[in-house]
Amino acid sequence: LQIPYDPAEMAELRRFVRTAIGQEKDPALMARAMERYLQTKLSYSLELPQAGGADPLLHFMTKAQSGHCEYFAGAMVMMLRSEGIPARVVTGYVGGEYNSESRYFTVRQ
Repeated sequence: LQIPYDPAEMAELRRFVRTAIGQEKDPALMARAMERYLQTKLSYSLELPQAGGADPLLHFMTKAQSGHCEYFAGAMVMMLRSEGIPARVVTGYVGGEYNSESRYFTVRQ
């Protein structure tokens, strides 16, 4: 649940989250509202504006509102954590088909 922001940055994050979830109190509905907000109010782009000295993730959420998938994943985690909902970003591959004859896994996605 840690958020490495100073008090001013936390206030900025809280304002952003309140805009996304309104008065919602149910954690599942808050998460859905956050997801919907990120999908509809921010846009995907590989062209990233410079954040200057600001935290890049907070800059993405509150100023640039355009970024790539890692920014969206990080934003969701920080939004959830700010509401006391444990969250983390996980990447990598899961599963695959094991070929016992040749002794290897085929990972298709």
